[in-house]
Amino acid sequence: MILKNNNGYILPSVLFISLLVTTLLFGILAIIFFYNNSNQKMINKTKLDLACYSALQQFISNPISTLEAQELIIIDSIKVKLSSKLKGLYTQIATTAINGKDSSKVIYLLGNKMSNTLENAIIISKENLRASVAGNTKVTGDMLLTSDKIKIGRISGIKSAGKNYLDGKITIQEDIETKFFNEQLFLELFNNEELLISSTGIDGSYNLDNESINTLIHNKNSRINGDLIISGDIKSESYSNTNIIVSGEVILRSESRLIANLKIISDSSITIEENTIIEDAILFSKNKIVIEDNSQLKNVQLFSQKGIEITRSEFKYPSILFVYSNLDEETNLNNKIKIEASIVNGSIMLINSTTGLSNNKNLIEIDEDSKIQGLVYCENNCKIAGDVSGVIYTYSFWYYKEPTEYINWLVDVKVDRNKLNKAFLLPLGLTKVNNYDLLKETWIN
Repeated sequence: MILKNNNGYILPSVLFISLLVTTLLFGILAIIFFYNNSNQKMINKTKLDLACYSALQQFISNPISTLEAQELIIIDSIKVKLSSKLKGLYTQIATTAINGKDSSKVIYLLGNKMSNTLENAIIISKENLRASVAGNTKVTGDMLLTSDKIKIGRISGIKSAGKNYLDGKITIQEDIETKFFNEQLFLELFNNEELLISSTGIDGSYNLDNESINTLIHNKNSRINGDLIISGDIKSESYSNTNIIVSGEVILRSESRLIANLKIISDSSITIEENTIIEDAILFSKNKIVIEDNSQLKNVQLFSQKGIEITRSEFKYPSILFVYSNLDEETNLNNKIKIEASIVNGSIMLINSTTGLSNNKNLIEIDEDSKIQGLVYCENNCKIAGDVSGVIYTYSFWYYKEPTEYINWLVDVKVDRNKLNKAFLLPLGLTKVNNYDLLKETWIN
């Protein structure tokens, strides 16, 4: 039987339409609710992120006496916990903001602001300096020297420097520090005794890929009794540092990509094969580190006790290349940082346990096809022909034209202090007091 009302509408149709309208209204209300809820969460997240940043600014405006610290700061009734620790030669700050059921965690990396000494373009610390200038040398900025004995010289086959090679002034200071860097900081960084005690041992060589990295991160401290081979596309978003101690060689295979907060410590050499991408890692070698063609590294710190060789590769800011030589061992008297046809944005540092030894041949060598933005710091000899946008702080310059060595000759040195990006920050250990700021990403292409 079909029921009709006086107007002729079918009642089941009316009920169906009413149900449809009601469902639609509830759907709209649900969408509005979830949108508002999602929007509110985004607003809360933004507030917490801003609280983290405000707490960080408050933290770094009052330099702390120790590098390892924790603080609780209240920002507009939001509790923000800050914990700091060393990440290589930078300070890593983890900020956690909590407000009710909402929370946010932001990781920051800090460096030190430039000191007054490093406002110069070139600093030569060798006592009683007698220096000469030749070739296409051009210095834009001031020079800090231990004497005023610097002149335009002649080398057979090398053009003379122009009289206007210096666009700046020369300041004389007889007692420039030959060891400006606090090397104790480096020596403490790679004291592995505690790591070895708490590490999980793995016998034989180990292949690290996108699957096996999860096991190592879970262990936190791993000891590999063999070689470490890294290949494939590896990415980890873990905030915690993972330490891998390797008794053998470390090899990053060609075309591999490693983006992970790792510290890899090798008792042997480290080889980064061509076309490799690395981000956020710290690599330490008791032997040499070799970076092959067309590799790209960003926020990577390389530490070696023998030498670093780089060919046709790019280091994006912030990067550190660091060689430490214990000169009590005669095998450490010919260690080098050698850079060919590459771009480096960051700090290049060659440190010796002592300075001034006549038989010390340790050297930073940068060829004419390379570009540097940042700091070149050397406690022995520099041979620099590439463009430097920043600062060179060295014990002495060096040049070789067979069969003669030229000590404290600036040949084809091109440095422009004015071109250094204002956001550039120093690694720790180059200032007496920490004067922190937030590391920003800038680089030359």
